[in-house]
Amino acid sequence: MLTNKMKFVNSIIIAFLIFAPLLGIAETIDRLKQEIAEKQTEIEALEKQAKRYEETAEQKEKAAKKLDQTIDYLDGQINSVALKISITEKQIEKTSLFIQELELKIIQQIKEIEENKKNMAGILRIIYETADENAIELVFKYENFSDFLNQINYIENLQKELQAKLDALVILKLQLNLEKGSLEIEKESLKKYGDNILAQKNILTNQQNEKERILSITKGEQKKYEKLLADTEEKTRAIQKEIFELEDKLRFTIDQSKIPSPRSGILAKPTMDQISQKYGPTNETGFINDFYNFHNGIDIKSGLGTPIKAARNGMIKATGDNGQYAYGKWIAIEHDNGLTTLYAHLSLVSVGIGDKVEQGEIIGYTGKTGWSTGPHLHFGVYATHTFQIINKWFGPLPMGGHLNPLDYL
Repeated sequence: MLTNKMKFVNSIIIAFLIFAPLLGIAETIDRLKQEIAEKQTEIEALEKQAKRYEETAEQKEKAAKKLDQTIDYLDGQINSVALKISITEKQIEKTSLFIQELELKIIQQIKEIEENKKNMAGILRIIYETADENAIELVFKYENFSDFLNQINYIENLQKELQAKLDALVILKLQLNLEKGSLEIEKESLKKYGDNILAQKNILTNQQNEKERILSITKGEQKKYEKLLADTEEKTRAIQKEIFELEDKLRFTIDQSKIPSPRSGILAKPTMDQISQKYGPTNETGFINDFYNFHNGIDIKSGLGTPIKAARNGMIKATGDNGQYAYGKWIAIEHDNGLTTLYAHLSLVSVGIGDKVEQGEIIGYTGKTGWSTGPHLHFGVYATHTFQIINKWFGPLPMGGHLNPLDYL
């Protein structure tokens, strides 16, 4: 039979092997998980509300023929952006909680690793002390042979537990590295959310300024608003005609040897939203209007303030603001493969001329600047050797021999 001393030592070993749970940390982690789940529920509710806002805003935009309807539409857009700011704030709170959870898990795992090391040291010490006695000494140490066999089995069990603890230590270290990697990713996400909320606040200010601009020009009078619309449409028609005529000529100057052959995957989609108008003659794209009869890019329907990403690594060739005409706020990126991409009707530009950007990097946010019907992104692709910027009375205008973006996405 094992001695009382052996039984006591054995109970100590078992206590070592079965870690006493770090109750304080474990309880805090559980609480954080609950708070994270609550934040996620709040975010989902806000996102549903934001979607309803966008659908309502789209209906109001189509019906905005009078000044009061236009102001109502702008108020809806202002409320929509304000709601997106609330969503981003909740996402920041959720991510901060998740970072706290990861940090606590890391502390917990470090403590468990240290406990494992202590446990292994204790087991090794017992095995070492037992190993000092040779087999003959062990045989005569016990009153009967069964006690001797029990001691042998005890040592074998200790060795098995030692191996199990060693395996657990390896797993804990792997988990620790994974948690540290996740922590860095979440910290980067937190930074992106911070940048996003600053952008959204700028967009909110711009929308408020646009409302004030219209009210200032019209003095709240419908007739003045109708005149403003008529003047804008007349100028827009002339601008669109000029763009079409110049680009139609530039298309014939495209040197096919200087651009890549059409194939998917050369460019990444700047936003994953739905394409609302394709490239080509308007009688084929389904958007017949009085301003242009050929669509020189694709339109991607996106809610106001949607992040826009670079379609490929490149350098910011130019940026511009055409006010309520042409492309509004826009960005042009020159790539390494003979293509230049255009991102237009933005609410906010986040890059400057000469900046180097990577594919997937946020460069701006969707809007309704320039001549546009509702918030969306106009995405154009040009042969770089034909691309140029022409200075006009309403700002710098990007021009070039355009290509079908769908041939490269």
